[in-house]
Amino acid sequence: MDIIDTLEGRPRGVYSGCIGYFSVSGPFDLNIVIRTAVFHNGEVAIGAGGAVVALSDPQAEYEEMLLKAERLQTAVSKCP
Repeated sequence: MDIIDTLEGRPRGVYSGCIGYFSVSGPFDLNIVIRTAVFHNGEVAIGAGGAVVALSDPQAEYEEMLLKAERLQTAVSKCP
């Protein structure tokens, strides 16, 4: 993590992992975060990722990430 912090220079924020809620009455809802748009102070930060494993094709993973980000950017561009 120290190496990543040094290379990236800022926190990644929400774009990977799990996000959701637990209700006090028992139910919960969780989601795997592979693409996000965070709106803050009139700006939007778009994040996209995937599940890279030992057998993954790096080029295919990269292209999939670009596609996810592009789709999210298209959706965000239609927001007022």
